[in-house]
Amino acid sequence: MSRLRVYELINDSLREIYVGATLFPAEQIILKFTEIPPAAISHWDFMTHKISPNEVENDFPDSTTESFIARYINSSLPKGWKFITGA
Repeated sequence: MSRLRVYELINDSLREIYVGATLFPAEQIILKFTEIPPAAISHWDFMTHKISPNEVENDFPDSTTESFIARYINSSLPKGWKFITGA
């Protein structure tokens, strides 16, 4: 069974937080997404926007990752911010 990292990419410029899961550190995801971002954040400019990675959960069981992310994005955010998910 795979163990994943749940991460956030926090875009302070647009006040958006992308949440995903990966086998790799969140810092590596930024490098990958700079070249080929997922459709959900294709409007982000990785060169000019202030984007920072944050690891939410490390060593998470693959079988429960989707339900964790679904609950996580329903948590409260500061006014004006929004969560984004999707590949």
